[in-house]
Amino acid sequence: MRHLTGRKAFQSQAMFLLKAQGAFHTEAGIEPLIAKRLEFDPAVVRMRSQPLRVDLVIDGKPVSYTPDMAVLFDNGDRAIWEVKPDWHHLQDDHYMRKLTLAAFTFLERGWHFRTLVRAQFDETSSETNRIINDSISLMFPSRLTVITESQKAAVARLLIAGSSTLGAVCAVIGGTVAAARARAYAMMARRLINIDLTRPLTDSSPVHAVAALPDYLPPLRF
Repeated sequence: MRHLTGRKAFQSQAMFLLKAQGAFHTEAGIEPLIAKRLEFDPAVVRMRSQPLRVDLVIDGKPVSYTPDMAVLFDNGDRAIWEVKPDWHHLQDDHYMRKLTLAAFTFLERGWHFRTLVRAQFDETSSETNRIINDSISLMFPSRLTVITESQKAAVARLLIAGSSTLGAVCAVIGGTVAAARARAYAMMARRLINIDLTRPLTDSSPVHAVAALPDYLPPLRF
């Protein structure tokens, strides 16, 4: 546990994420859920928590700002995300001036800035969010499951002609149903396959191969 930087000190929790290549620290609330969803989002290549501190000046006074996370996407876009429980937290004029100034600083260096709130991800806001969150909760413990090269090759051959189903993917992986499912979920965390999470997970869930990354992606550093 550690204290995060910002306007107030908060206790954080850490989880090991493949796309963070190590520990990813989050505050309580919606941040852990967002981090878990990013872990299984094929469009996300890398992510970091509390990636940097920006020193700013507002009304002649020095202030600092540390965003919640940085994200690198498969198209090369880099984003800085600030996560808040709700829009009410963004009604503080001084805080909004700080975010606006920080956003311009990021944009000048090729980073997009975005503020996220709980309602965009919380299961109470939509049925789709509920289904996705339930699926992520089911899949998350399997993200580090070992996958053999032969299993990767078998799935790649299955998907080379287009989409398939989760049941068919598990069949070519082999082993027990539970073990094959765990390996399929781990393949999604590793950006090898994309399982449709907008509907409850079943053997008929659509599965697609994930396109290879471009030859060059910018580094995830400021």
